[in-house]
Amino acid sequence: MTIEEITLYRVKMLLTVPYHVSYRVYDDFEPIIVEARNSDGRIGWGEGHISPGHTFETVDGGWEFCRTAAGSLAGKSTEDALAARYHTHCDPRLNGSQALELAFLIADALKKERTGQNAQARAAS
Repeated sequence: MTIEEITLYRVKMLLTVPYHVSYRVYDDFEPIIVEARNSDGRIGWGEGHISPGHTFETVDGGWEFCRTAAGSLAGKSTEDALAARYHTHCDPRLNGSQALELAFLIADALKKERTGQNAQARAAS
């Protein structure tokens, strides 16, 4: 499948009550919303909120990153898009390839645990 189109939305959501966290008070949130359509006509949605003060990332920087990424991913296969690596000055824990790798490692660990539990249950019966 090919990513045909990526549309980004920058939204400002005013809060009815200020949201207090240890490093600031929010009066609004500015999530970045992503709409991606593939060659089969399927549409996927994603959302991200950048919390200024929690990391060195800014909302403007995140928006620019998403614009650049969207431009480079449109027209690529979903496999190539997932394999793409982004090198930024952001906290390395936010690196997409590391997140994917960790997800697969956790899935493998859960599978091994489940398989081991099934084997133990069979041995006990």
